[in-house]
Parts: sequence; structure tokens; C-alpha cells
Amino acid sequence: MAISFETGGDAAPDITSDQQQTTGIAVRNTSGHACAVGGFPGVDLTGGSVTWSLTRKAASYQAITLQPRDTTDFSITFLPEPKGKWTPKTVTVTPPNETTSVTLTWPWGPVLLQDGATHPGTYVGPIG
Repeated sequence: MAISFETGGDAAPDITSDQQQTTGIAVRNTSGHACAVGGFPGVDLTGGSVTWSLTRKAASYQAITLQPRDTTDFSITFLPEPKGKWTPKTVTVTPPNETTSVTLTWPWGPVLLQDGATHPGTYVGPIG
């Protein structure tokens, strides 16, 4: 699978409620056969000595089948930090039921670090 930030009109984060922003991550089937994918990817934001494993959005999902070269996506919702106290440098994505991760450069600037929060404003949605 190939993993990347969505490009084109969806490349910049969308502003949602409470100053949250949402960005899409594209997941493409690069194999020569159909594959089923469903669930939540593992997502870690890393900056400096901090690695933050994002919590999952409260959402249901259904597995989908990706044909060769088909693409689906998932979202990362995050709270920007205007004072710039913590800026992730990378985002590491591990697809559901996989052990191989892909690390991308985090392009969106500072994020409010809430790694100890019960209901953080930064979280990951399901694939599909």
C-alpha cells in the first residue's frame, strides 16, 4: 500500500468545529490483487523527544475492498497550537492489520499536545 497526504483541493486541512482542523491521508492499493481493508490505522505524531499515538474517533466502520490502484482515505483531526509549543516533525501510519509503517513529513505546523487527555481534540478516523 502507498500512503500519502491527499493532494489537490483536499491538500490543505479543513477547519471544523472548535478550531479543529482535519486533513486526509490517502491509502492506495499498489498490489496486483484486490485487498480488504477496514478499521483504524495506527497514527503516531513525533516531534523532538515526544511520540504521541493518536486515539481513535468514536465511529463505526465497514471493511471495503480495494482493487489494484484503487484509493481510499482516512482523516486526522487535530487542534493547532497558535503559540507553537509543540510541532510534530513526522506522522507515522500503520494500516490496520499490518506491521509495516510509512512515515511522512508533518506539513501543518504546531499541534496542541494532549497526549494525556481523556478526550483529546486530536484523533484519527477509520479507513474508508
